[in-house]
Amino acid sequence: MEIFSWGLLSIFLSSCLLYLIPFLGPSTMIYSGAVAAVYSGCMPAQVGVAVAAGASVAKAAHYYVSYFARKALSAESISRLRGYGERWGRWKSIAAFVSAASPIPDEPVLVSLALVRYSPVRFLIAFFVGKLVITIPGAYMGRSASLVLSKVISEFHLHIVSIVFTVIVTVILLKVDLNKLWARRTGKRS
Repeated sequence: MEIFSWGLLSIFLSSCLLYLIPFLGPSTMIYSGAVAAVYSGCMPAQVGVAVAAGASVAKAAHYYVSYFARKALSAESISRLRGYGERWGRWKSIAAFVSAASPIPDEPVLVSLALVRYSPVRFLIAFFVGKLVITIPGAYMGRSASLVLSKVISEFHLHIVSIVFTVIVTVILLKVDLNKLWARRTGKRS
């Protein structure tokens, strides 16, 4: 495909641009799987690292905007935030990791961490490792699905199926409240 003519650099840049849009990017696991399924020029682990790096750089940009936006807050708010930051202690790294490795939106966590002045370097490391945990397996799953499906359908149709599947899953993740669906399935009220 033409979009991947630069190899890993184009995967990194596309990931970075896609995740610069707050709250709208698809799951990085699904994105790395789709890229690995469509582009066979790199090993799945390399695709996972490139997607994780691009997503981490994009979220680091959001983090820095929030980090420096703290200057606009009142002294009372800054004092209150400092107290929250001290109470969080070592949990800040875990929060960054979990927000990156889970399907919850990253922005609320990263903005909170930025406002309590969590170290940007530590944030980036914890966030990147969290993204690696989901993008590398996602890339391997995408490549495996691609290999299985390529035996059944042609390569062109495989690209179309991959793109359609990515759009469908992204729409489902954005539009369907999975908590309500799970509560309805189990009969529990939340």
